[in-house]
Amino acid sequence: MKNTIYNLFMIIIIGLISGHVNAADFSYSDISPHTGKEISKPIGKYIYINGNIEAGDTIKFQEFIKKDPWEYIFAKGISISSKGGSVADAVKIGDIIKNTYKHIVISRHTGPCLSSCFFVIASATERDIDTGAVGIHRPYYPKEKLENKTLKEVQEINDALYTETKKYLELLNVPRNLSELMLSRTSNEIYWLTKSDKINLGRRPLWYEEFLVTICGFDKELERKFDNPLIHSESVDDEYFSMLEKVDNCSINKVENEKIAYMEQLLKIKILK
Repeated sequence: MKNTIYNLFMIIIIGLISGHVNAADFSYSDISPHTGKEISKPIGKYIYINGNIEAGDTIKFQEFIKKDPWEYIFAKGISISSKGGSVADAVKIGDIIKNTYKHIVISRHTGPCLSSCFFVIASATERDIDTGAVGIHRPYYPKEKLENKTLKEVQEINDALYTETKKYLELLNVPRNLSELMLSRTSNEIYWLTKSDKINLGRRPLWYEEFLVTICGFDKELERKFDNPLIHSESVDDEYFSMLEKVDNCSINKVENEKIAYMEQLLKIKILK
């Protein structure tokens, strides 16, 4: 069922406008997107995706990973700053990030994530989003695809797009109100996610969060305390980060084999020898 929704959504959005001319750039860096400062004695770098997402960027991303699969595997997370572009490639890049269990960071230090970039965020199993750094609007077709159509045909094409967009976002556990907010904004408008939207979206999809709770001992209530400025304290910080370290070690052990198997199939190479 999940693959059916994904495949149908991909078929429908192939003709969507990219809207920009500068393709995304992929790089590794010792600069933390959380602080904008260099990491001291880093174990693993951050991956930076900067620029508009264009048709063909999925292949570029795969080639970037293939140059050094182990550096990608050990990377701390992925920072993305993009004004949007190709929905199809954003969905495909997001799917790679989801299946390699990479942490996404959207930070005021690195720039906003707009339009189709949201599909990358929504796909990730872990995400850290600064308030006011993510903007959304409805997906749309280029003028040349619609100008020779009748109004009835335009309605049918767009209705199919909006229906499949909602289904796909639901598949990614995106709250329904955010899907509605996305579709309520025209292609030249932006809705900026608020702190409340960020909380509703969550740091991770429901299925992955429950996996961490059940298998790895994740404490959701402790995370709520950490996020609450009224009760935030050094002791809460210590307890929270200690819990995260244990959860991270557990989750890494559980997903490592699946991650490598997926990458070997995707890149058509042998990582483990």
